[in-house]
This record gives sequence, C-alpha cells and structure tokens, in this order.
Amino acid sequence: MGKNRGAGPAGGGEELDWRERKFVAAYSGNARAAARAAGYPPGEVKSAHRLLRRPGVARALGRRPAAKRSTPTADRREREEFLTSLLRNGEAKPGERLRACELLARMAGDFLVRAGGRPGAAAMDGRTAFERLCRLLGEEKYALPGRRGS
Repeated sequence: MGKNRGAGPAGGGEELDWRERKFVAAYSGNARAAARAAGYPPGEVKSAHRLLRRPGVARALGRRPAAKRSTPTADRREREEFLTSLLRNGEAKPGERLRACELLARMAGDFLVRAGGRPGAAAMDGRTAFERLCRLLGEEKYALPGRRGS
C-alpha cells in the first residue's frame, strides 16, 4: 500500500501518496470502506487498519476538522441544532416548521404526562399540546381531527 511517495522526504512517510490522500478524505470510522473508496485492491482492503498506523496518515486524520472526524451518525445536540434551525427558518414550509417543533418537543419529553408533575404546572396530553402549538403558530389546519377547542 502506498509505495510511491510524492515530492516529500524519501521514505520518511511525511508526504502522502494519492491513495493515502483519498483514504484520509474518505475515512469516517470504517478503514475498509475508506480503503475501497481510495482504490486499494481487495487484498489490501482486508488489512486497511494498518493504514491508520502510518505516521503521515495518522497526522492527516488528526488535522481534519472535527466534523470530518466524528461518527457518521448525528448526536443529540446536532439533531437539536438542525431542528431548531429548521423551526426558525422563515422560508421553510409551515408544516415542516411544525414538524420540527413537534420533534424538538418530543425529544425534550414535553408530551409526557408525569404522575405528580411539578406544582402549579397543568398536565396535558400530547394531542392537547400539539393543538395549542398549532393555534399559537396560526396553523389550525394542521390540528388533529376529531376534537374542537381546549
């Protein structure tokens, strides 16, 4: 894997060859998938984890932005930030904004009715909370059918 070094120091491992650069760009936690994407032959893909130990590759992976280093799955904070940006986006469709608001509320547990809730807090079911949210946003057409007012 990667015998031809670029113009960097000979054999010093400082300069990455084209496949190593493609590997670094494609790596998101799965060395075999990144090696496949970089064009390594099938026999070398099986030992792709060895690429991670190469000093030049390890340094290049360490220099990548944090977003590239993270896992491919969004964590809770990232999902909340995305939904909040969608909710506040005035150009988004009202239904999309309502759905983002509903998902944020569900993530926060706002639709759960807790036994013995907080003193002074009125408990309400999810349907009532959603209908109040629709009225608040002026989107009664998204209210759930079957019940009027609350």
